[in-house]
Amino acid sequence: MKTILTILGQKYSTEILNAADEFQSVGSIQSELAIPPATCYRRVRALTDAGLLTCRHSNDGSADQYRRAVEALDVRFGSSMVVDTYGRPSDDESQGATPEGEVARSD
Repeated sequence: MKTILTILGQKYSTEILNAADEFQSVGSIQSELAIPPATCYRRVRALTDAGLLTCRHSNDGSADQYRRAVEALDVRFGSSMVVDTYGRPSDDESQGATPEGEVARSD
């Protein structure tokens, strides 16, 4: 499993996260950022698997929609590296980031 920092270091990952402020399809993200389609799909999958994007599945056959699941990341270095994420409020919650807890540790 790739660490969050490895995924974020891949070309286009941070651009995708920045663009995914609202739910949209991979095709929409790909068009907006002019990313090669296969690369965009791979990055969206990696970001989703890492918990950095959330997916809203379609029940009507249209494309799944993706949105950034985090508002901020906090990286601390020491005897081991710790990455904390701060999640976005859901559509029905008040504004402001809430700690989601440690999501990656690397020795």
